[in-house]
Amino acid sequence: SAGWHVDETIRAIGGGVVLSAPVIPITISKWAGAAFPATGTVTVWVKSHFILNDTASRGIFDNWSGTKNHLFVRRANGSDELVLQCGLQIANQPYAYAKNTEVKPDVWQLVAIGWSASSAFCYVHGTLDEGAVAPGWTSSDQQFSIGQYFDGTMDDLRLYDYMLTYQDLAKLLADGP
Repeated sequence: SAGWHVDETIRAIGGGVVLSAPVIPITISKWAGAAFPATGTVTVWVKSHFILNDTASRGIFDNWSGTKNHLFVRRANGSDELVLQCGLQIANQPYAYAKNTEVKPDVWQLVAIGWSASSAFCYVHGTLDEGAVAPGWTSSDQQFSIGQYFDGTMDDLRLYDYMLTYQDLAKLLADGP
């Protein structure tokens, strides 16, 4: 493909990268300000320390900028439930796509967001939630960072230049972190 499949960008054999909120987010220089592929998927294994009724945002990846389109996976802002919110947002406008999916604390889970010009998905450890993307969202000029306000461990972050299928995700899930 276009060289976007990034394998083992962040991979710490035997444990992953441990983050304790609040933390300065990790920026991947090749991904910061980059034009992500028009169609793609980001996957990461997470083991979060989410706490019921703790409404702090816990960003797996998110770096909002009012002037740039961006994609994110984070604990739903202000939610006391244990859910992750996957989304695509047009700069300074409402979400072009957003889905909330239940997440479990303190166990390894595969998390992914996939997108194209017309559709997107949020995947959390076997649960796939698909939807349409509002017109106008593109994956250009991402402000991408991981781990801001995240409390837990991450491993095996990958960026693909195509939307993974449910079967692709099931294989990654079966392979484990």
